[in-house]
Amino acid sequence: MTSVSSPTRSRAIGILVIVFAVLAAVFALVIAVIPPAVSPDVWSYPTTALPFTLGQILIGIHHLVMAAGLFAAWRIGLAGRSRLAAVGAVSATAAMVLFAILEVGSSVIADSRLDSDAAATVGGLYGGLTIVLAAASIVCGVAIVRARQWTGITRFTVLVTGIYLVLPLIPAQFGPFLLRSIALIIWSLLYIGLGLGLRRGPKM
Repeated sequence: MTSVSSPTRSRAIGILVIVFAVLAAVFALVIAVIPPAVSPDVWSYPTTALPFTLGQILIGIHHLVMAAGLFAAWRIGLAGRSRLAAVGAVSATAAMVLFAILEVGSSVIADSRLDSDAAATVGGLYGGLTIVLAAASIVCGVAIVRARQWTGITRFTVLVTGIYLVLPLIPAQFGPFLLRSIALIIWSLLYIGLGLGLRRGPKM
C-alpha cells in the first residue's frame, strides 16, 4: 500500500482539503470586500503587487492540496478501478498542479494592464486550464458515482465541481468583480465534500 493510499494518510489529506477549501473561500471573501488599492484595469486588482503575490501563493498551495485530494480519492478506491476513473483522476490532478504553478506565476505580471499582451496570454492559460479541469472533474466525478464506493451525498462533489466550472464560474468571470468573487467562494466550499469523502473512505 503506497503512502497516498494509506487510510491514515488519506484522512489527513482530507482534513487539509477541508481546511484549505475554507481558507480559499475566506480569502475570496476578503478580496471582495476590501477597498481597492489599484484601478480595475490592473491585473492585481484590487490589491497592490505584494499582497497579490502572497495571495497567489496561498491559492497555489490550495490547488496543490486539492490535487492531492483528487489523487488520494482515486488511489483509495473512491472512484473505482476503471480506466475512466484513472483518466479522470490523473487528468484532474495534473490540471490542479498546473493551476497552482499558473497562480503563483501570474504574480510576475501583477502590475500589468489587463489589455497587455502578458495579461492576455496568462488569461488565455487560465481559460484553457479551466476547461481541462472541468472536463477531467466531470469524467472523474462520473467514475465516482458509478463506482458506488463513496457513500453519502458528498459522492457527487467532484462531478458538481466540474459542472460548476462550466456553468456558473466561467460565465461569472465576464461579470462584475463581486459576482466573480461569490462564484469562487462557492466553488472553493464545494471541495469540503471531497475532504469529507477522504475522511470517510470507501465503504467496506
